[in-house]
Amino acid sequence: KSRREFEICNPVQTKYLNQNFKKGSHESSFRNLATMSFIRKYGSPDAGSKFASSKDSLVLGQKCQEDITAFFIQTPYCLYLFNGVALQDENKANVLLLGFFDKATGENKFRLLDVLHPEEETADAICRSIVEMLKKFTIPLMNMAIFYSNFPDHEDLLSGLKLLKPEIVSLCGLTDMAGQVCHSGVEKMEISGPIVNLITEIYKHFPSFPDSLQTLLEDVDCSNFSNILTSQCSLFCRIIQKMTLAWSDLEKYFGSLDADEKVICRRLSDPKIRLNVLFLSHALQPLCDFQENIDRGVSVTQLLQDASQLVRFYTASFLRPKAAEFFLRRGKTSLIQETVGHLPRGEVEVGKQAADFLLQCSEELTDYLETFHSSVISFYTTVTVNIVECLPFSDSTMRNLSLVLCPGKKLEVTGKIVQDLGACFGVCSSPENVSLLTDEFLEYQFIDGADTHPADQSMEEYWKTELRIMGRTSSFGKLIVSLLALPRTLKKEIIFEQVSH
Repeated sequence: KSRREFEICNPVQTKYLNQNFKKGSHESSFRNLATMSFIRKYGSPDAGSKFASSKDSLVLGQKCQEDITAFFIQTPYCLYLFNGVALQDENKANVLLLGFFDKATGENKFRLLDVLHPEEETADAICRSIVEMLKKFTIPLMNMAIFYSNFPDHEDLLSGLKLLKPEIVSLCGLTDMAGQVCHSGVEKMEISGPIVNLITEIYKHFPSFPDSLQTLLEDVDCSNFSNILTSQCSLFCRIIQKMTLAWSDLEKYFGSLDADEKVICRRLSDPKIRLNVLFLSHALQPLCDFQENIDRGVSVTQLLQDASQLVRFYTASFLRPKAAEFFLRRGKTSLIQETVGHLPRGEVEVGKQAADFLLQCSEELTDYLETFHSSVISFYTTVTVNIVECLPFSDSTMRNLSLVLCPGKKLEVTGKIVQDLGACFGVCSSPENVSLLTDEFLEYQFIDGADTHPADQSMEEYWKTELRIMGRTSSFGKLIVSLLALPRTLKKEIIFEQVSH
């Protein structure tokens, strides 16, 4: 099989991809036209012709379906549903993929399951389509360890799936987290309206700016600035940061214009507005970095580590150390809303530029300091709560994921860590399962002790060997395969490219 040929399903052996098809049935295992259109757009140039029969009507043979069932009945997987994917025929559809760790090859793989055109674009309708497709291939829903979708109403979609299997790790909130959190945090600030209005008015004049001023600013269409604030955190952050650098030039430019533009000039001269913009240039940077990592397509394991650092950055900015530690350990968002745990006014982190500006304009801002402090606390509290609500795990669990998978740190892992992860991924459904999981982990941990793997051996190769030793029925092995099924990326373009290998 060509490396660039799309794999339509996942039989145990690759040979079944090109076998076991029969023609002439009235019921197709795939909605052929949409599937072929997807394959032709995102696969190799000849992938569509290899998939299609002369009548464009193929039915997956019974033997291949049996092999899919045999594989996934013992393999945890990640289900992907990409909404609104453009096909070659310019229509849009929902693409259903399976991602998993192949224990036989030690590789992460993706399989195209189907391309769906649900009768309704609702969470209920799509949920029904997913369940029907899994039933058609007899793929156990109970082995769905992870779910990711960019469907707008992904919360209701996930709720429908969780009615059938409660322990599903959802990654749906990660990709749009930064935009939502940025919007919520800025909106909570006392002076957010004047800031957004000022930026919007400034950019209406962008085409008439001298070249020197245009160079200092971000070249962007701000005709619908509220959308940028809501969905494009990185862009909004760049706009804010470049404005802080160009502030004096902006004051000079608008000060030279007619009286009609003096309103903008007065706003630029307002130290309260400038102080808040300086604060935002500092406070939004970590969110901006997180979004850029998503845009680059980094692994989910890395994103979760980044998210842990994100939470720690914000909690350390406005909480007393003990309160921050307690919150990270317990994860209850009500804890950070108690003022008793907040840092006093002069110790809340506002960034060097804002702190310097406060000193420079201390007399003008004296009466505003308490309002500014309350506004900053509101921003930090809102951002922290919203981040935590978007994440699939607690802070400790996010930090422990990579620890469990790292061969060189096996002796640092505790039974409690493994039990917690087992509960998250649905491996521990009863006290007996918890005991079994712990026993199997301790056996893995101490049989070879701190025996290190070769420096040139990848983590996947290491676990390929270990999983072979554990056997098919090992609960700890199932947990490891679930962890290894975490996506290498959530960027659909990269995933579609990998599906075709």
